[in-house]
Amino acid sequence: MHYFIDGYNVLFFLQHVDNDLKHRREKIISNLNEQISFLALDVSIIFDAHKQKQYSRQYLDQLEIIYTDSQTADEYILEALYKIKKPKQEIVVTSDKQLARQVRALNVKVMEVPEFLEALNTRCEKKRKVIQAGISSKLNAQVAKNQLEHYLQIFENRWQKLKNNKHFD
Repeated sequence: MHYFIDGYNVLFFLQHVDNDLKHRREKIISNLNEQISFLALDVSIIFDAHKQKQYSRQYLDQLEIIYTDSQTADEYILEALYKIKKPKQEIVVTSDKQLARQVRALNVKVMEVPEFLEALNTRCEKKRKVIQAGISSKLNAQVAKNQLEHYLQIFENRWQKLKNNKHFD
């Protein structure tokens, strides 16, 4: 699955106190990158041309970051979807009703921003719990092994003492 995210939809949904648009965008990119890298998701986040002189594509780990030049994010996403051979393997994250209608007409799944963010947080939390459970079970197994080795050593020491005292010949 590949996700196309309408970047400003996410940015304005989260409504940070910070009025610095660039700082808010960087914070969202950083947080999103952390989560999608943890989950190994394939994601492109697209931002409209906002004081951009030229098109830009960057990568931060697994996150593709696109700044359009003369296109809106909606136009970029639709153009990209028209070129894709298997649209059912794509998901568009947007709260824009018109874009959502156009995307659904192409047989592409749409997730609204709150739904996506909740699903992302839920998947991260589940994965953390699985990892934590794995660490706990490995730790418990190691403790049990250490205890078994300790009791085996005690048994062997006592057995040797008994053998040396010739109680069991």
